[in-house]
Amino acid sequence: MIKVVIIDDNKIARLGIKSLLADDEIDIIGEASDGKSGINLVQELQPDIVILDLHLPDIHGIQVCQLISEKNPLCRIIFITASQHLLTLCRLLSTPAKGLLNKDSHFSGVEAVKTVYKGMPYIQPDLGYELVTYIMKNNKHALHNLTDKEQKVLALITQGKTQEKIAEELFISPKTVSNIKFRGMKKLNVKTTQQIQEALFGSELVL
Repeated sequence: MIKVVIIDDNKIARLGIKSLLADDEIDIIGEASDGKSGINLVQELQPDIVILDLHLPDIHGIQVCQLISEKNPLCRIIFITASQHLLTLCRLLSTPAKGLLNKDSHFSGVEAVKTVYKGMPYIQPDLGYELVTYIMKNNKHALHNLTDKEQKVLALITQGKTQEKIAEELFISPKTVSNIKFRGMKKLNVKTTQQIQEALFGSELVL
């Protein structure tokens, strides 16, 4: 029997995932609605597989993935997300997670769980095609196109600092901060602070 824990803050989403995992060989042994309780639950129950939502109310899903993998190296993680942002999805490929599913598309949860349980990676087929196409078109990672100043400004933004505070810290004007932020976001093709965080999270740029 494959033991599974679901970590997702949306109760309806958890019910949907459970229905998609209905199988004689899969046992849903626990659920959590935030990252902290999810990490504790995994420690307690020692599941084989964790279905992990990317966006959680307390800890970012990428960080939850990293912490679970450090404490439970035998536990395999499958990300499930509603994000359509390809840079974000590419970022997930560099995490310890072994699977990737999209909430907004039809997918086989059972196939994903059984594949990952056997030690093989699983990417939802339609996502796989989009990601390969994106990577081929952007074979030089967007992060590498950022200047040192752009990296620093965007990293400070993800820490919740205002343009005024960043200007003070970097000894530049708020107007210069705004211009650097605009250029950096354009290079990463992101529009929100959350997307900046997802693009940079876990990389060497955010310390």
